[in-house]
Order: sequence, then structure tokens, then C-alpha cells
Amino acid sequence: MRMAVRRLRGQKITLPDGVLVTAKQPTIKCRGGAITMENGVQFRCTHQRARISALPGGNIVIGARTLINNGVAISSAAQVRIGPDCKFGEMCVILDTDYHQVDEGAPVRVAQIEIGRNVWLGRSVMVLPGVTIGDHSVIASGSIVTADVPEKMLMAGAPAKAIRSIRASDSFRRH
Repeated sequence: MRMAVRRLRGQKITLPDGVLVTAKQPTIKCRGGAITMENGVQFRCTHQRARISALPGGNIVIGARTLINNGVAISSAAQVRIGPDCKFGEMCVILDTDYHQVDEGAPVRVAQIEIGRNVWLGRSVMVLPGVTIGDHSVIASGSIVTADVPEKMLMAGAPAKAIRSIRASDSFRRH
């Protein structure tokens, strides 16, 4: 990852030496926004690159020890803040903008996303603009998160609905 760090420093991207990449380097693009990753962030890109993109005015912060798997895409036009110790399954998508109008004459929706600490997103989860996911929550594979998720909650479905509470002490970290 050291080569990528040197190449990207002039683009408002902050990568500490503790960022670990397994196999392919992620595609990290800062198009007028800012990207910050804390120590211990890990990219597991054995067969498909992860893509991280900050559009003009966008800000992405990825917390310490967060694991980002194959094909994960994170894009920000406002703010995406990810807490420490999160786990993202393959092909997850996190977007704080719809990119295009839905209704004629309506503005493009742009709203920040907050993902708490020790959150686990299963394979192919999609998180849409304006969502907050509470600490220790788990989102089941294939779910689409369209509304806020309380802390310590298992969610599933499209749109994601509460399934049950999760037992987790404040110091709990998933392995």
C-alpha cells in the first residue's frame, strides 16, 4: 500500500501506515472531497477491487480496524462516517446521494450517512442516503437500508426491518 499512499497524498486522502491491503489495491478517488482512514483499516480485495470515491463536497471517514471486502463501493457527495471495528461483506454499497433526480423538478437527494462502531454489513447490503446505523448492529445479506437502525439490532430485508435485538456489551468487538 505504500506506493498508493505516495501517489494519492496530494488529493486530500489521509492513509496511515497501518492500512492493510490483501491482493488488489482498492480504487480510491478524491474528486474534490476528502477521504480519511484510521489505523488498521483492512481491504480484502482478492478478486474484485473496493472503490472509495469522494465527490466535490463529499467527505469519507473510515474508522480504525474496519474490514472492507471484495467489491465494496463507498461514495460520498456529503458525508459518510464509519465507526471503528466495522465489517463490510462483499459487494456492499454505501451511497449518500441518489446521483440523479427521482421526480421532475425535485433536487437530487444528498444526505449524510453515519455507521456506528462494530457494525456488520452482510454481503450485498445497500445503505442509502440519510441513514444512521447504531453501534453493534448487524444488517443481513442482501438488505437495503432506507431508514435509521437502532443500536444492537439485527435487520433484514428490502427495505430492512428489525428482526431482533443483539446482546453486546459496549466493549464487544466482532472477530
